[in-house]
Amino acid sequence: MITKDQLVFSQIAEEVATVINKSQLFQELLDNNKFLVRQAEQLKEVANCDALTGGLNRGAFMVTLARQIRASAAVGKTLGVIMADIDHLKEVNDTNGHAAGDLALREFTHRLSSALRQNDYLGRYGGEEFLILIDDTNADALPKIAERFRSIITASLGLAVVTDAAKSAQAVVAVADGALYAAKGGGRNRCVLAG
Repeated sequence: MITKDQLVFSQIAEEVATVINKSQLFQELLDNNKFLVRQAEQLKEVANCDALTGGLNRGAFMVTLARQIRASAAVGKTLGVIMADIDHLKEVNDTNGHAAGDLALREFTHRLSSALRQNDYLGRYGGEEFLILIDDTNADALPKIAERFRSIITASLGLAVVTDAAKSAQAVVAVADGALYAAKGGGRNRCVLAG
């Protein structure tokens, strides 16, 4: 025969077991949520990175550039955008194969990345063309910064200064691209600031 006390203890034990079970389920949910958050962060990183070089891919760079144009204009800062093209990469590919060209792209990215400041960005635009966003700079400082980059790599660089939010990211890149073609036309391995 079950006593009243035993019945109460049995009910308490069942409730404790239910609480423990729910607690375990809650912990599993927390662990699963943490895992999913990590997975989402990894997917976002993969989606924003160029698979070969590890820099930002074109889409991620353009989104970052548009955001930085607005943010800088809001506080009265100017930005610099540099379009860099590795000189003679086609000859490296043709002579030594695409694996050597890929190695050159990775080394180029590594060297530029190591020379960037904390708030600057590097992205691969396509092929052997890269974009560099220089935070808080002006038309006097940008050529010096670009020349420092050029001294550690072999590339032609086109420079553009962004002074207001009216220009779209695409328009700024087009200006830098025009300056890049002037640098290539002027003999390569040089920096040209858009006029």
